[in-house]
Amino acid sequence: MLHRILLPSLLCGLLANTVHAAPDLHNTEAQLAKSLQAINNSRLDIALNEVDSLLRANPNFKLAYLVKGDLLMARAGAINHFGSAANAPRDKIDELRDEARARLQRVQAQHAAQFPPRYLWKLDSRQKYAIVVDASRSTLYVYENVDGEPRYVADYYVTIGKLGTEKISEGDQRTPIGVYFVKANLPKNKLADMYGSGAYPLSYPNEWDRRNGRTGQGIWIHG
Repeated sequence: MLHRILLPSLLCGLLANTVHAAPDLHNTEAQLAKSLQAINNSRLDIALNEVDSLLRANPNFKLAYLVKGDLLMARAGAINHFGSAANAPRDKIDELRDEARARLQRVQAQHAAQFPPRYLWKLDSRQKYAIVVDASRSTLYVYENVDGEPRYVADYYVTIGKLGTEKISEGDQRTPIGVYFVKANLPKNKLADMYGSGAYPLSYPNEWDRRNGRTGQGIWIHG
């Protein structure tokens, strides 16, 4: 990996295809991509500045801390792969590696975000917003109801259950696939730090889930 200075090998392939973040994009993925591109160009100081800026805006961003740790170790020539910290749990490093890959792929796919999915056809006047999660892209899309038509507002990186989708039962560590409604808005001051700025409990299980014997509860959107 980074010795004199190569990008972490598992990220290098992604950067070779793209990651030219537009200068007016100030979101998390764009800054992360700029930092990794700077590493690829052997500009460690620029990369470190980008990561520091990212951490000031997102002080709980674990992936950014990992990249910063790699950068600092690279200066000492003590690194040979992504996440080289001694005694670092490999499962956690693997999770962060997957997150890095997903975030970079999101930067590559920004142009597709503004087109609503074909099944989000018409919105009821009572529905001000619709949220669509594409688990395969680790992305949550927000659409506003404009005269019944969905209009793209924003998109965000999102994680799902540790074992993927197609939830069947309580505690199976999977995320359900279906149509759900937000039941409540839980503010930050009533939640643990891990839930971020707020949480929205969903109406899982819905009627279709119950008919198919799916169980469980406590499915939230949060962050």
